[in-house]
Amino acid sequence: MHRVFDVLTYIQQSVSDAGRVKRLKLLYYAQAWNLVWRGEPLYAENIKAWEMGPVVPQAFHYDRDTASEDPGDPKDLDDASRAVVDAVITYYGDHDGGQLSELTHQEEPWVSARNRGLAVGDKSPLIPRETIRDYYEQQELLGKPGPEAPVVTAPMPAPRITDLVRDQLDRWAGANALLAER
Repeated sequence: MHRVFDVLTYIQQSVSDAGRVKRLKLLYYAQAWNLVWRGEPLYAENIKAWEMGPVVPQAFHYDRDTASEDPGDPKDLDDASRAVVDAVITYYGDHDGGQLSELTHQEEPWVSARNRGLAVGDKSPLIPRETIRDYYEQQELLGKPGPEAPVVTAPMPAPRITDLVRDQLDRWAGANALLAER
């Protein structure tokens, strides 16, 4: 697992037109797709459901425009991690920060966490990693548009595949039983 600032600095150096919001959304999507493709977090910091969308608070509070140097070292990222971030940048990089924020506002991880938080007066609820992984994993399994998994990523861990298959079998058990009767 990497430091969030190593990933943030890699994004900053890779995307010349990335303003703060765009950097934060690319950071979120990098975590999401790393969870799907590699089965583990890219960085340890939590993601919160802020009004502006999913945010890593530590990254938000860093302002590269007033800092004297980058806070992280992208050389600390391994090849597979860089490949995931590159895939995210390739897919989402043409969008500006506002478009990426709007996109995240339509996706289940932010929507459910935000609604859950607002119901109890929490303006900064946590978006659980499992929720993020499950949502984007489902999008990929359903063939929804998204970044292309890099070749260097490790396959999904076998226990996770087994869990997904079991969930789908349970989900469709009633329909399968009806079909079997015919």
